[in-house]
Formats: sequence, structure tokens, C-alpha cells
Amino acid sequence: MKVAICIPSTERVHPDLAFTNLPAIINTCKDIKGLEIYTLYKTGVMTSSNRNWMLNECLKQGIDAILWLDADMLYPPDILKVYLESKKDIIGSIYFKRSEPYDPVVFVKGKNPIKPYQIVDVTKLPKNALVEVDGLGFGGLFVRTNVYRAMIERDKLGRLDMWMKYGDNFGIPEEMEGQESHDLIFCKMAQKYGFKLFVHTGIQSIHIAEKFVEMKDWKRSPARNLRNTSVAVIMPTTNIVMANMAVRKMQERAGKPAEYFIIVDFERNGFVNVVNDFVRSNKDYDYYVYVAQDAYAGEWWLKYALDEIMDKDAGLLAFNDGKWNGKLAAFGMVEREWMLQNYGGDLFYKGYNANYCDVELTLLAMRDNKFAYTGESVMVEVDFNKHGVNRKDKELFNKRKTLLFNASLQNLFE
Repeated sequence: MKVAICIPSTERVHPDLAFTNLPAIINTCKDIKGLEIYTLYKTGVMTSSNRNWMLNECLKQGIDAILWLDADMLYPPDILKVYLESKKDIIGSIYFKRSEPYDPVVFVKGKNPIKPYQIVDVTKLPKNALVEVDGLGFGGLFVRTNVYRAMIERDKLGRLDMWMKYGDNFGIPEEMEGQESHDLIFCKMAQKYGFKLFVHTGIQSIHIAEKFVEMKDWKRSPARNLRNTSVAVIMPTTNIVMANMAVRKMQERAGKPAEYFIIVDFERNGFVNVVNDFVRSNKDYDYYVYVAQDAYAGEWWLKYALDEIMDKDAGLLAFNDGKWNGKLAAFGMVEREWMLQNYGGDLFYKGYNANYCDVELTLLAMRDNKFAYTGESVMVEVDFNKHGVNRKDKELFNKRKTLLFNASLQNLFE
């Protein structure tokens, strides 16, 4: 099999930047029998013209597949090996635009004809999996040449559909139809000829701007967070009057939008079961906040919490509860992506009733280097009738901590 690694470049970015990646990419594929790898690059003002020149050369030389690399990006060493093993005609990587809000270059079709493609929230895609999509960028895009050879029809200007081109109204400042970039035009043509497009969520490439742009930059972007971030505040309760008073104060002082859920535990299933049932039934939130009916919120508690958890790229944030000084997330905010790695979709370990679930969750986050705390985000526990802990919960924790954590973590909450 003959694979060409093709790197187009504008005159601003020299392809040497991308070529620094090539030894590692090629070395990863050295044990694949019968594989021949070639490299091409072309510089010029129009990226689409550069691609067409290289595509034409590949077709003349009998190349079987092209790995398109952009010159201003860095790629995982196993990118080509993973793509070849996938046995797909078109497959791309996750990467992000170079400017705020660093949106991912992964798309599905929307309903707006002026903007026919909408971005995919890549944080909600399954890990290390192939996912069918409608649009991809050329940064790390693998295309078998049988796709191009199938595009034999000519458009109204006499051009073959396989040639790279921009939408008819690309570059016009007014919003109108026909403004797609050449990568999305290619995706549209590929689907027209019956080919499917896949993104591999285990392959994430890095864009280079003033800094490296990757997943964490998009997740922390203020513009993205203002637009997309969803938060569920979960409050199991046995006292609806007290819970309503607490939630009203949280809403007044949040400083950011959220949805609040007071869940009355009529059957006394316990705090842990109520929270777990909620997160399993409500999977569309980016963050979950777990609180109790005796929680009293400080001013802008949610804004400070979101800023901190995103800035630290954390999985769990502990509020300032006036007691633990950031050592324990007695009340906490959990990122869904990190949460799914712990208990198969539950937020807390299901063996607990109400106590020590937060202790174990805190230690998990510390172990993963995913724990955050900000004293500015106040959520104080106000309970004048606090009783002791559940004995069975404590016994369970003492058993589990020796299996999950090293000695230094095990002794934090003696």
C-alpha cells in the first residue's frame, strides 16, 4: 500500500514545522508489511491550489491513500498507524481553531442554510472511538484515493468534484449561503458520492498559534463557556421548606446560569442513590454540583467555581465550606467527562449511603491530579444538629481506601 503524507502551506508557515513530526509518524508504522510512505509539500498563497497540485501528483503516481497534514500543527506519532487499522475511507482527528473560543473542527449538519454545519461538543464523544460526523478539517485527515477517483462528475464551471474549492460566496463579509471552506466542500462532496466520514476521538492534534491550542484551551475559553457550559445543581432533601430557602439564595448569588433540582427523598434511599439516579437520567450537563438542604451560598459562588475548575482543567472542585479549607469536597462541582471514568456513570460510589462518598471522590481527584479549590466560592454547611457519621459507610471506606490509594492519600482523613 502506498500512502502519501501531503503538507500544503501558505507562504506564512513553512512546512518544516510539520515535517518535524514525520520521523515519529513513520517510525510508528515501520512494522506494517507492504506499506510505502511518500511525502509531498507545496507552498503558495491558496491552500486549495496547493492541495490540488499534490492530489494530482498522487493520482498520477498510483497512491492509495493521502494523509493530509497542516503545516501549523503537531500530530500524535501513531496517527497514521491508527488510521490504517481503522480501515475507513475518510477519517480525521480532533483539533481546535487557533483563535477564541478555540472551537473544535468537527461538525454535524444543522438546520440553518446560511451556516449548514454546527460544531460538535467533543467532550461528550466516547473515548478512543470512531464516530461518524458530517464535517472535518484537513489537519490530520486520512483519505483513500478511491474517494477522489469516484468524484468524476463536473460542476457548472466544468471542474471535477474531486478538486478542492471554496464555496461560491466564501470571503464575502455578509452572511449568506455558499460560504463553506474547502475542507467542508470536500466533506459535502464525499457524502454526495456515498462515503462516510469518521473522527477518531483517540487522535487529538495540536494547533500552533501564539501557543499550542488543544482541548484544554477550548474547555477554558470564556467565549465557549458563556455559550455552551451547562450546570446542574442537585439537592437531595428531606425538608422541602429548608431546601427551597437554600436554592433561592444559590440562584440569587450564582453569577452564572444553572439549573436547580430539589429532589425529595420520600423513600429514604439516601443521598448517594438520589444523586446517582439523577446523573444517570440527565446526561447532557457539563458539570454537576452536589449540595444539601443545609448549604448556604456566598456571592458569585458558581462563577468563581466555574472559572477555577476550567482554569485548572479539574474534575472535582471543593467549595469553601468554612470547615475543611479545601482539603475535602463536602459540597462539590464535578466535571462529567472526569466523572464517567470513575464509577461507570455514577457520581459517587454506590456502596455508600451518605457519608465518606465525598471523601473517596476527593481522593480520586487528588490521585488523578484533577482536584481544585477556590476560597472565593463559598458554600457553607449550616447544620446546628449535625450527628455522627454512618458507621457502615466508614467501614466501607476503610476497606476501599487501601485498594484505591497510596499511603499518603489513605491517611489524609484519619
